[in-house]
Amino acid sequence: MNAHINLLEMDERRNPGIMLMQKALGTGALVVIVGVVLYGVLSSLLLAEARSRLLRAGEQWARIKPDHESAEEQIAACQELERMQAELAAFSNAQLAASGRLLRLARCVPAGIQLTEVVLSHTLEEDDGAPARRYELKIAGRTPTDGSDACLESFMQALREVPPEEGFGTVSPLGLRVDPRVDNARESLFEIRCQLEARRYQ
Repeated sequence: MNAHINLLEMDERRNPGIMLMQKALGTGALVVIVGVVLYGVLSSLLLAEARSRLLRAGEQWARIKPDHESAEEQIAACQELERMQAELAAFSNAQLAASGRLLRLARCVPAGIQLTEVVLSHTLEEDDGAPARRYELKIAGRTPTDGSDACLESFMQALREVPPEEGFGTVSPLGLRVDPRVDNARESLFEIRCQLEARRYQ
């Protein structure tokens, strides 16, 4: 017969389960501590690297900042030049080449007509919703009273036949009357209006 005698007091006895749990808790605590330390070290390294990169980026920006500002100024200047060019192109498109029309006008004047006044004027208006200039040419002159109607009609027809690029638009008479300052009603005064197509600012 086997006998087992436990010489430990009850408060001195240890439960193997409790001992195992204590050991596991100790190991877990050690792992947690090591993990926290490693996390702190890694975070410090990453923070130091981030600061280093930020410092390098600041140094690089300090070097390229003048060039960047100069480039921005040049871009702004180019944009302003493009805007001015567009405005000048629009303004040029709305202008009328008067010199060519004056030459055409001189060639259209019949031998029996003497011009006394040529006035070119314009008004600002909208053409299909776009800003535009409408030009008007008023022509005044004198012609012998005999055959004045036919002479004036011949003159207006010559103006109507000028090609559109240097043309006179819609040509219409404003009046034909005898000049009271000339004896025997030998001469008559006339006025013609030429309404040209609107020229847009575009």
